[in-house]
Amino acid sequence: MLRLDGIARRFGDRQAVVDASFAVSEGSVFGLLGPNGAGKTTTIRMVLGMLGPDAGSITWHGRPVSGEPRSTFGYMPEERGVYPRMPADEHVALFGELYGLDRTTARARASTWLERLELPGDHDARVDTLSKGNQQKVQFASAVAHDPKVLVLDEPFSGLDPVNQVLFERTMLELAEAGTTVLLSTHDLDRVELFCREVAMIASGTVRFAGGVDELRARHDDLRRLVVEVVAEPDDPRLGFADAPAPVREEPPAAGVQRLVWELPPGVDPDALVAGVVGTGLGLRRLEIVEAPLREIFLREATAS
Repeated sequence: MLRLDGIARRFGDRQAVVDASFAVSEGSVFGLLGPNGAGKTTTIRMVLGMLGPDAGSITWHGRPVSGEPRSTFGYMPEERGVYPRMPADEHVALFGELYGLDRTTARARASTWLERLELPGDHDARVDTLSKGNQQKVQFASAVAHDPKVLVLDEPFSGLDPVNQVLFERTMLELAEAGTTVLLSTHDLDRVELFCREVAMIASGTVRFAGGVDELRARHDDLRRLVVEVVAEPDDPRLGFADAPAPVREEPPAAGVQRLVWELPPGVDPDALVAGVVGTGLGLRRLEIVEAPLREIFLREATAS
């Protein structure tokens, strides 16, 4: 387990990270979320040993990360960090050597990873002749060729087309299933919902929440919604059935269909609403309780005082 306990970091008069604590389970994809300037990058740099915390501790399997070998970690930064005039395969091999691989092994791993990431054409093409997405593949391969135990990905899907986004997603999940711990920093909350069971949300240098996504949603249970689609015209009087709070009318999905959405804060009984809809005799096309979306939770947590 990767564990952060009460870490803090100041730059001059600015407190970048304040008493941050969370734990990342081994072999998981963990989401590190927060708005720009929240302290995510500073936290990542402390995890990687690029910065030392002013207070607190960061450990991997109970040992300080400062004492871990460089090869324990792999890092793919958000900003492009490649040597543009190097051939792609030499670039990946160089990083493998920097992480401790011998020359022969590093070159073999470079070839394997560039094939796995479906880099087209000759692997000895100069990096600056590649598209932005293929440069991203070189950067990813350079971060994983040494088989790190902890992989830190900072906005890894930036600049990728949909096909290569799926390729990166699949590769990230395969690494986690093989035991690699993945710390994913991203603003793409749709992917967080798909891949992360646990997250930490940081705002203004403070961890606002750390734990399971299900637990986070339960904390914002009032953001749940009941979505009902019924066969009816907009002026059908049965849509105003008795004893029900007025729903929000959303854009109908088809002619002759009405979409009704109720918020479900504490005190609103979804069973009673469903019973009311069924009692109208209107034909049901959809009936679903939609859990609190991470996007709305993120906005609420990020702007909370």
